[in-house]
Amino acid sequence: MIFHLIRIVWRNWAEISSAKNDLGLDDLDSKPDAINFNQPGETNDLTDDNVINQDGKNGGDEDDHDPAEIDVVLFDLALKKVVDVAGPYSYGQAIPFRIRIYNQEEFPQKYRNC
Repeated sequence: MIFHLIRIVWRNWAEISSAKNDLGLDDLDSKPDAINFNQPGETNDLTDDNVINQDGKNGGDEDDHDPAEIDVVLFDLALKKVVDVAGPYSYGQAIPFRIRIYNQEEFPQKYRNC
């Protein structure tokens, strides 16, 4: 079996650049800025994603810096345009056609809204 699945992992980091509470005070346990990875609590992994109960100013996770990761899977499909009516055709004539989708891989795909 030939398997041509290509998996790409995209990771994005978000950094809150400024935040104040209802009283106009700065965040107590982090230092919001616009620079990723410039403070000890800003890590490059997903293990502390969504952690909100640590003190980022004292080595804990910064809650103003978090990653998100998605898997992108690429696979090989082909499109073929099939004309439904045999010619000859005239200029400006509407010609009905269908698009056929072919799976060029060894594993099944689900087609929706095609």
